[in-house]
Amino acid sequence: MSLPPLLNATTNGGAIFNNAGTLTLNNTLVVNNTQTAATQVAGIFTNNTSFIGTAPVTWLGPLQNNGGLISTHALLATAPVGAAGVINAGTNANALNAITGAALTTDQRGTQFGQPYARTVNGTVDIGAYEYGPTITGQKFNDSNGNGVKDGTDATVTTPAQNFVIYSDDNNNNAPDATEKQTTVAIGGTYTLADTKTNSPIKEVAVTGWQQTLPATGATPYNTGVADAAARDFGNFQLTTIAGKTYTDLAGNGVLDLPTDTTLNGVTVNLYRDTNADGILQTATDTVVGTAQTTAGAGDYLFSDIGPGSYLIEAVPPAGSSISFPAIPIAVTAQSGTPIVDRNFGIFQNITVSGQKFNDLNANGILDAGEPGLPGWQISLEPTGFITTAVPLTATTDPSGNYTIANVGPGTYRLRETLQAGWQQTFPVPPAVTTITPASGTNITNTAALPTNFGNFQLGSISGIKFNDINSDGIRQPAEPPLGGWRIYLDANTNGTFDAGEINQVTDATGLYEFVNLAGGTYTVREELQTGWTQTAPAAPGSYSVAIQSGTDSQNNNFGNFRANSISGIKFNDLNSNGILEAGEPPLGNWQIYLDTNGNNVLDAGETSTRTDATTGQYTFTGLLAGSYRVREVQQPTWTQSTTNSGAINVTSGQDITGVNFGNFQTASISGTKFNDRNSNGVRDDGEPGLSNWQIFLDLNGDNLFQPNEPDNITDASGNYTLANIAPGTYKVREVLQNGWRQTTPNPPDVVVAPTSAVTGINFGNFNTQTPTPTPTPAPTPAPTPEPTPTPTPTPATPTPTPAFTPVPEPDTGCDCQPLPLVPPVTFFQPQSRPIVNFDSNLADFINIQNSILGTPSNDSLTGSDLNELFVAFFGDDTAIGGGGADIAFGDQDRDFISAEKGDDIVYAGKELMRSLAETARSNVWRSRFRHAVRRSR
Repeated sequence: MSLPPLLNATTNGGAIFNNAGTLTLNNTLVVNNTQTAATQVAGIFTNNTSFIGTAPVTWLGPLQNNGGLISTHALLATAPVGAAGVINAGTNANALNAITGAALTTDQRGTQFGQPYARTVNGTVDIGAYEYGPTITGQKFNDSNGNGVKDGTDATVTTPAQNFVIYSDDNNNNAPDATEKQTTVAIGGTYTLADTKTNSPIKEVAVTGWQQTLPATGATPYNTGVADAAARDFGNFQLTTIAGKTYTDLAGNGVLDLPTDTTLNGVTVNLYRDTNADGILQTATDTVVGTAQTTAGAGDYLFSDIGPGSYLIEAVPPAGSSISFPAIPIAVTAQSGTPIVDRNFGIFQNITVSGQKFNDLNANGILDAGEPGLPGWQISLEPTGFITTAVPLTATTDPSGNYTIANVGPGTYRLRETLQAGWQQTFPVPPAVTTITPASGTNITNTAALPTNFGNFQLGSISGIKFNDINSDGIRQPAEPPLGGWRIYLDANTNGTFDAGEINQVTDATGLYEFVNLAGGTYTVREELQTGWTQTAPAAPGSYSVAIQSGTDSQNNNFGNFRANSISGIKFNDLNSNGILEAGEPPLGNWQIYLDTNGNNVLDAGETSTRTDATTGQYTFTGLLAGSYRVREVQQPTWTQSTTNSGAINVTSGQDITGVNFGNFQTASISGTKFNDRNSNGVRDDGEPGLSNWQIFLDLNGDNLFQPNEPDNITDASGNYTLANIAPGTYKVREVLQNGWRQTTPNPPDVVVAPTSAVTGINFGNFNTQTPTPTPTPAPTPAPTPEPTPTPTPTPATPTPTPAFTPVPEPDTGCDCQPLPLVPPVTFFQPQSRPIVNFDSNLADFINIQNSILGTPSNDSLTGSDLNELFVAFFGDDTAIGGGGADIAFGDQDRDFISAEKGDDIVYAGKELMRSLAETARSNVWRSRFRHAVRRSR
């Protein structure tokens, strides 16, 4: 017992409070009583068998010392735990003054003892150091749909004979041991496990024929925990069965007809778990349950120990058979303890349907003696109504016209043929069709009651050629041309006239006509005569009588006709010379047109000719026999033909060739002058001469470039040109520009040329842009520049020996550019590579020269000091090395090496002497006749 802080016993309880009496605590631990004053345990107490404060009794052994104020102890075997039982009410029990707040008479779990008392006088409390285990309660229910949830329709387990045992599996060995708490589910499905061991799994003993659904298989079981727990329910599903039969569906109607339909053994039945419960068998995801069953006995099959879930039952028909019912696998959902029965299947023994396809030569719909079979025809059974297949069953007739459609299952079918082009079905007579409902195991062949034969008639055809019978002999010669556009008809009423509704054809460009798909019978074939023609074939009465039987193809029913020919056209004034007769262009009368028999383009004696009409310009050659003709005109002076002569015109009987027109125009000209526009003002001024040998052309395609097909002319000695014999029209006149010249006049605007006109003044001016090379003027001879007089150097009393040259270390230039390879300037000094840096042209304005160091015409080595110095190397291969001042160095001529060293320096590598130091510095001109190495110091 753990004592809370002392509280008011009359309001919300306290630790242990004694009111004027003796309270005996037996077999009790009282901890948290560490104060010297009895502030938590008040009154008179005895503790002969208890642990109050810090002194343990003999039946409490130390188990673990936690190192703090709380110790854990274990009961010894001699401890009289629970011997005193429950609370002894003692005397002066007052239930009316019940203490509100925390109850005092509870254990550590908060579980109340048999009777709570607010106040006890002279009572005995035997709580003991025994922790009473959790009490677990729940219900066992029949999970009818196996969903692991207690639904409203799920009943509790009420049959004691089922002996469902619930137990606390303390050692987790999945079996109830003798020392473990266990109980049998009572009628009503309830159970109670009292005083269980804490934190132990709660399980049930599996019962044959039942499947636990709650907790689900593989799920974490319930646990006792440390406190009482309720609603620890167990759900179970009573395994069931699925059964049915297989029958022979004799009628093939998809219905079980008893007693006609008999049971059938030896059929394999499979059971699948319908994974997604969609009622459709999907072998990729739906799994097989158990072992396939084979019907036996009275066609029976049985699947046992079926757990909850959705299933699909599939029957596999024997070879040569079909499932007639149901059309798809049977879908079922298992219910706890409820057998699934009468899931039956109908088996149909497939049949064959056979017959013959024949050529009904006389189209009477009867297979007569001598009428042959037709090979290569497709016959089909098309399912309708109740079906077991959604696609037609087909067969192809053999060389004798026979066919057999095998493996025909139950259902209703339409027997059809696939009609081929050019054939007509004569049996059964359309729209009649044979409907077949097979009986199991009974093959079908042709009978009067159920015909399976097909008769067909190959539709006939009548054809021929309509031709121009040039020689009128009624026979088509190889050279006689066809006639298109003539109507040929079948004279159904034989009245010799084409009537509305009669079958007809118009001959094509080859003169061909053809009547196809003609049923059996006799036909009269005629032509519709056209005006101006005479029929020459066939002979009277001018028609053909054709009898059509199956496959008849009557050809060469030709019609011949004859008519004279003509060629005509118009002679016109082609004002725009485009070779086309257009509105507004007038006719030309009295021009001679002729037939050029010998093709020499000259009107010869004996050749047929005619003159154009004075008003219309029309001409016509009539009465022409079939043949080839060339039509030409006789040219007249000042006219040019714009139309192209036609080739040979081939005419046959009765052709009227029109539109053989001749266009002519009177020519014109364009002229102008090409001149030298010396002042480039775009105008020809007095004295500006013409330019000869310049090409002027008509830019027909407007690209400003001359093409060989474009008319052109070359200017003469005076610059004149003329573009003659130009047809009327609008033209762009251009010149071909020559090198060194610039056109000064704009391109002329488009020139409109009328017939016989002469357009002048289309001029072109050009300016010569080439400047003559002047004769060079000799340069004046420069005056000699006096040599500067060097300042004499004092001669010391004792001659100073000439110091040997010491190479100066390469200074830091501050430039990361690549060095320039140098040529050694003198034989006695090998220079280092120096990078070039920018030249500051303004420095020369500010350098105050303090010393001058001058070289000689020979090779010199000039070395400066820290003063501002002027170096002049003059001729020779020289070396000049500045000091620390601001220096100016002139390399002058030949190969020099200059190192300006420190300070702001100016280096001139050129060969010319200084005119003006400041002026030269500003010019920023570096000149070098030879290769120099130039470097500006920092």
